[in-house]
Amino acid sequence: MHGGTDETGDTSWWDLLLENLHMKKNIFDGLIDKYNAFTDTPTTDVEFLKVMIEQYPNVYYIYTKRNHRDRYKSARAQTRYFREGRLKSSKIWIKEQEEKQLYIESVLKKNLHLKVLEFNVSDEGHGWKELCGFLNKEIPNIDFPHENKNLHNKEVK
Repeated sequence: MHGGTDETGDTSWWDLLLENLHMKKNIFDGLIDKYNAFTDTPTTDVEFLKVMIEQYPNVYYIYTKRNHRDRYKSARAQTRYFREGRLKSSKIWIKEQEEKQLYIESVLKKNLHLKVLEFNVSDEGHGWKELCGFLNKEIPNIDFPHENKNLHNKEVK
């Protein structure tokens, strides 16, 4: 399940996570029986990450590392973000992403008991071999999906 309230309109499940968090309930109550994976926001949010680790110490965590400059270029190419004023300047956005990455890495280093795959499709070329090896699954006989590869080559200013 991919989360967030910006593009997807998934405010109802976002509200459920917040309610669970503040009511000191299991963070994924009402969702875990419907989904077997969660990605992106809010699972990388500072407040949620610590609670998730406490409540789910035995799950597999796939930490997707990204090149922030390339990510910004990609988001910038989606002009609606600029029209709606939702994308910050590159320096501010990249700095925020780098700080978030440092925070996530510091939390993971403090929790060495976790099963974590640092997965980097963009810079390291990770794909099925790394993912399936980590999950102890067979590698599918299809190419690893990688959209938008090298589509945004304009320099970020």
